[in-house]
Amino acid sequence: MPRTPRRHVLLLLLLTIATGIILRKAPLGLPYFITKWGGSWLWGAMIWCIVTLLSRQRHPLRTAAIATVVAFATECLKLFHTPTLDSFRSGSFGGFLLGHHFAFIDLGLYALAIATMAFLSLRWDATGK
Repeated sequence: MPRTPRRHVLLLLLLTIATGIILRKAPLGLPYFITKWGGSWLWGAMIWCIVTLLSRQRHPLRTAAIATVVAFATECLKLFHTPTLDSFRSGSFGGFLLGHHFAFIDLGLYALAIATMAFLSLRWDATGK
């Protein structure tokens, strides 16, 4: 079974990160739900790319399962509060990276993004392009 080339996943990762930063930080005048939910969707896609790059086998379904666990863990991290973690979150970079508030809808958006990425990877692999 052909695999999505590593360089394509790396490029996709960089584009996803850039798009996420622009979506969340640039004054585009977009409605809140687009910046919030779009950013969450991109976070899930970014996690999928990272797991795919770090995985040796890189099978899209296995990667999707691992990425979902990682993405859910990052969201659940918002439920934990320690002085060090809260201090990091209070800064703009820490708040941007870790977020502040747990949201169930983010879990769904992460799962949707990861499923989409796995589906597209399977399609890519099936066509060999």
